[in-house]
Formats: sequence, C-alpha cells, structure tokens
Amino acid sequence: MVSEGVFRLYHVKNRSLVESLYGKFHAGELEVIIGAKELGAQVVVIDEHAARSLSKQFLLRPIGTIGVLILGKKNRKIAEVKPLLDTLLENGFYLSQRLYREALSLAEETP
Repeated sequence: MVSEGVFRLYHVKNRSLVESLYGKFHAGELEVIIGAKELGAQVVVIDEHAARSLSKQFLLRPIGTIGVLILGKKNRKIAEVKPLLDTLLENGFYLSQRLYREALSLAEETP
C-alpha cells in the first residue's frame, strides 16, 4: 500500500493481545505488529531492537527508519540519505557510526 501512496488508519481488533503484552513492549509497537498480522502485511516499520525481535517471532520483516530512507532513495522519492541522517542525529536520534557508514554505503553515498 505504501508503494501506491496509500496510508490509512487502522484500529487493532485483538486489543486483549496488545494488553497482555503491554509493559514488555510499547503499546504502539504492539499495535503495529498485531495490526500487520491482522491485515496480512509482511513488513513493519519498527526501530526498537526488542520490538524488531518480537515482530520476527510473528513472522514479519521489520524495517527501521534508516531502511525506509534507503528505500526512498532507491525508489527515487528522495535525492539523498545523508542530509536526512544528519538531521535525525541533530535531533537526538541514536545511530552508531558503523550504521551511519553502512547506511550511506547502501545508499551509494559518501560520508
């Protein structure tokens, strides 16, 4: 749906599953994972490591913010990844130097 430019608000039907896992994970992350399963999606956008691991247990493929930026460049939706990574870093987004360099390499940009 994203490739078609379509976004829509979805309310998770299985609230009891969200509530049973809440506390171990953030409610928003749980709703993304459970909602994806309810909708039959295969990919979820999640940055936090523990929630990414949980999404894999639900047989989903997690992609993070950095992955979204790289896909955006590959699909010619954005011209460069580096300025956006720099803006994220300037605003408190945690990103290791290794991942920063790897992201630029995947985006075929120089540091």
